Amino acid sequence: MFRFLKIALCLLSVLTGGYAQADQQWQVLPEKSRVGFIVHSTLHEVNGKARKLSGGFEQKGNLAKGAIDVDVAGLTTANKARDKNMYRMFDVSRYAKVHFNFDNTDITNVLDRHEGEIRFSGVMTIHNISHPMTILSKEHREGSAFVCEGRLLIHLKDYALKPPSILGLIRVRDEVQVEYSIVFVNKANANDNS
Repeated sequence: MFRFLKIALCLLSVLTGGYAQADQQWQVLPEKSRVGFIVHSTLHEVNGKARKLSGGFEQKGNLAKGAIDVDVAGLTTANKARDKNMYRMFDVSRYAKVHFNFDNTDITNVLDRHEGEIRFSGVMTIHNISHPMTILSKEHREGSAFVCEGRLLIHLKDYALKPPSILGLIRVRDEVQVEYSIVFVNKANANDNS
């Protein structure tokens, strides 16, 4: 009888394209995740990083919906004066987070093959202004974790942010290139991965 059940489950798996995925909750593992950004000024390139990242997603079958938050006060370029100008540009006391939420994202590639491209369609909110955004991300599994990697381009003017300048001579360009590697762990196993 047990052998028959095993054969039936295998046959069902082949006919339906795989085992049904259980609903799960995933959260960002900030200490293993990385978000960096690059801006260009009149004189040089400026590299920065985000020190505070949070969020996660809910998996229902092969679909995911969730959100990622980056604390603006956690952005740094390792130059206090430049960072102060950046926080002023963002008006950090009023608009403390960069927020991206997504819905109906198909994660079948990663569930079935443990790697693949995922298209996150959602809304990016910066400085209390929201715009639709689609982010193409490469994902793979590392043990029990999801790893999302990619890059995107953000135009400051789209979010009513005026790029800083010094004496009108040294100007920061409107484009910000963001590169990320975000690690998600199952909430049920979160303590095992920290």
